[in-house]
This record gives sequence, structure tokens and C-alpha cells, in this order.
Amino acid sequence: MSYTFKTKLLGVEAEIEGTFDPGEKATFDCPGEEPCFEIETITINDEEFEIDCLCDETLKEIEQAAFDAASDERGEY
Repeated sequence: MSYTFKTKLLGVEAEIEGTFDPGEKATFDCPGEEPCFEIETITINDEEFEIDCLCDETLKEIEQAAFDAASDERGEY
């Protein structure tokens, strides 16, 4: 599912666009996968921000913010 939300990134308002992957439940022969949010674009002041410039910790924070925003707006995740 495609999703766009706004959050503070490095102290500045940013628009994040990405896609939720629901993951897979574990089975007896497969460990499964956790749900995740794949970031497609980050826009700050109408300029696209390089995702590769962000550290893993910041990317994880953005992913968590996406789940929180979707949960607040839609009751999902």
C-alpha cells in the first residue's frame, strides 16, 4: 500500500512517500517477515532529499514514524 505522511526529519518538516509491505506470518518451515515501510522519496522544502545520506538509525525512525502515522490516521499497524 502506498502511503505519504509528514514528519520532522533533522529538525525540518519533511514529506515521506513509500510503500508498506505487510510481511509474512511464520510457518513451520519459514521464519516469516516483519511488516516494513520502504521509503521511496523524502521531500524537504519542495526538494527531493537523498535517502542514501541517512544513517540506518534515522531510516528506522522514519519507518516507525510511518507505522505510527498510519495507525493514528487509519487504525492500521
